[in-house]
Parts: sequence; structure tokens; C-alpha cells
Amino acid sequence: ESLQRVDALVLRLASGKIHDVTVPGLGRQFSPSYLEGLSPCMPFHDPAEQPWCAALEARAADLCEELLAEASEGLWAPAAKSTCQ
Repeated sequence: ESLQRVDALVLRLASGKIHDVTVPGLGRQFSPSYLEGLSPCMPFHDPAEQPWCAALEARAADLCEELLAEASEGLWAPAAKSTCQ
């Protein structure tokens, strides 16, 4: 399956671009890590509507193992809240 949506997300993050639009009836959609196809105004999404979720779930143990193997002090940083204003 294509990862084009994820590639676009990574490119936006790397370049500091932020998804910031106003949608009539929904208001402002502001999302520093916007992924096409997912609505930032929906608090929950149905995994059945996202075919990639099944593949991700099937490899969850492998992903956790890899994350733990690569984890190091200072790996995670808090979100830059100043960009959300």
C-alpha cells in the first residue's frame, strides 16, 4: 500500500508547514500533523474505514519492540504549544 499520505505529512512537518483552514460550519481546523483522509475535527475514527489500520494492528508487537530497542534519553520532546496560537 502506498505511503504517499505519510510522506506528505513528513514533508510538511520537516518544512514547518501547518494545516490551517476554516471550514464553514466546522470552524478552524488547525493541525500541525495533518494526515490527508483523516478529519482533524473528529475525535475518534472508525478503524474499519481505514484499511491500513488492520496492517498496523497486525504488526503492533513488532513496532513496540522496535520502538523500545531504539528508545533513548531525550528521544521525545513536548509539543511546541507556541505554534498552536
